[in-house]
Amino acid sequence: HDDSEYNPDHIILQLDDESSQEVRNRYEDMLNSSLWKNMTAVKKKQVHMMGGKEWFSLGMSPLADLYAINDVVHAFEK
Repeated sequence: HDDSEYNPDHIILQLDDESSQEVRNRYEDMLNSSLWKNMTAVKKKQVHMMGGKEWFSLGMSPLADLYAINDVVHAFEK
């Protein structure tokens, strides 16, 4: 399966635990990869960071889903 066929205009990025060094290291590796830097969304600065731990701490309940939806909608309104 060729990942290069995915080249979105927008990326919604969510780190499940931004306090974890391992998660931060994987995130940094991704940001430094040529695949990432060549994506349309990255070039257009249309990468939207969304809530991580606060979404998970609500257990992906309806309230968490509501927060997630609101965050996404607000990102696209900017």
